[in-house]
Amino acid sequence: MQKIGTKLSLIGAVCLVFFVGLMFVSGLVSERQSYHDEVISEIKSSHVSSQILATPFLVAGHGDETHYIFPTKSDIKATSNVRDDEYKRGIYRAISYGTKVVVQQSFDAHATAHSLHIDKPAQTVSPDTQTQNEQAQNQQTQNEQAQSTPSEQVATQNPQTTQATPTPTTPTESVHIPQPLRLIIALSDLRGVMPTNVTVNGKSYPATFGTDNALPHLEVALPMTLDDFMKDDFMKDDFTGSGELNVQFELDVSGIGSFGVLPLGEMNTVTLNSNWQNPKFHGQALPTHKSLTDNGFGATWQAHVLGVQNQKLIMELSRGIMGDFDQHTHHALMTDFIHTNDTYTKTDRSIKYALLIIMVSFGTFFLFEVIKGRAIHPIQYLLVGSALLVFYFLLLSLAEQIAFGHAYAIASIACVGLIGYYACYMLGSVLGGVGFSLVLGLLYGTFYILLSASGLNLLLGSAFCFVCIAIAMVATRHIDWYALAESHKTARPAQGDNDV
Repeated sequence: MQKIGTKLSLIGAVCLVFFVGLMFVSGLVSERQSYHDEVISEIKSSHVSSQILATPFLVAGHGDETHYIFPTKSDIKATSNVRDDEYKRGIYRAISYGTKVVVQQSFDAHATAHSLHIDKPAQTVSPDTQTQNEQAQNQQTQNEQAQSTPSEQVATQNPQTTQATPTPTTPTESVHIPQPLRLIIALSDLRGVMPTNVTVNGKSYPATFGTDNALPHLEVALPMTLDDFMKDDFMKDDFTGSGELNVQFELDVSGIGSFGVLPLGEMNTVTLNSNWQNPKFHGQALPTHKSLTDNGFGATWQAHVLGVQNQKLIMELSRGIMGDFDQHTHHALMTDFIHTNDTYTKTDRSIKYALLIIMVSFGTFFLFEVIKGRAIHPIQYLLVGSALLVFYFLLLSLAEQIAFGHAYAIASIACVGLIGYYACYMLGSVLGGVGFSLVLGLLYGTFYILLSASGLNLLLGSAFCFVCIAIAMVATRHIDWYALAESHKTARPAQGDNDV
């Protein structure tokens, strides 16, 4: 029994060395993935980043008060041509796209005009100046109170500070904004878009890059004011008394990685078709309808409630309150163009099955020692474990250059062939070496199936572990371990045992 215990301890020490090396491989995978992400980020910063398009909206006024009118209905149709060979850096490729966006939407004159009030920051003054200002303000307040009604005096004594929150202005209120209405077409990265002409109620207007807004955007100046639009029957230049603005335009948008639409207004329909076969949908809502084919995919969103929820967000973004536009992808309807053949994800998953690989391999050798009585030296266990560890280095390095499936096949065939050749001499039998090679090859083949079954890998992996344990229990069911320990003697290879 002491002999078996010593051998198990030595095998355990070899397994520990194996896992130390495996942790190094896992760290290398994470390091390579981080470097890959860094390279893609540098490509985006040098060319164009991911794109988010907000459904166009109307803006009037500027300064401390801005009025916003959101569309009652938006229909956005986008067609993306995706490719992964346009932007390269070394072995890394960024997935880029060119998207033709067709927008049709309408603004109702009966809609609510939202206002966003911004407080001016307090100015720093000297104590003497502050005292003089307070005295002058108190004197002015007393004079005003002497001439005001009691109700006005109460309002003066209880001032309220205006918050940076939107307040609705009803269509009947007179806001007297002299500035013309502006149609805002907001995108997260203007490097990926060119100005275009926008058709409003049948009349074409040029869009230009905006400069007076925190949002990166194109804007169209319309020859009418907010007062004119909010009337039921407005008549201004090229607009007729329809009580509605119908907006149409086409926009060529390019980007890298992902494309999304931030819905605004009451009724929003977004349709995206692409030649890419591997989309990932996320964000505020998933598509209500989608189809995946060998030629690409199609997806449709119906975002009626979400548009109203995003109105406050876009108003605060336009005033520079909520940070950058592209930091709010969770509010948009996003589509990522990805590679399902993810080198680093699949390599990391394959490492998780390393425990089963080493257990089957060392368990097979140990049972051969027990049943056949042939001693295997711990150094031989160490060499086999090293060959199993090299598999992951080969897999990672090859998968960065070629398809993951091809890399997995080459790495597994190389390691199975090497270990099988060595096992013939280690076990003293060609038949034993070939048998072990078949077992090891079956393991690698099964693990590749588990890696490919993204939705069932946990279930299949659990079932496979159960089968392996069941085979080990059935194979050792007749072994009397106590009797074996008493009768076991040091196995020495006989003369000619290594002749193959």
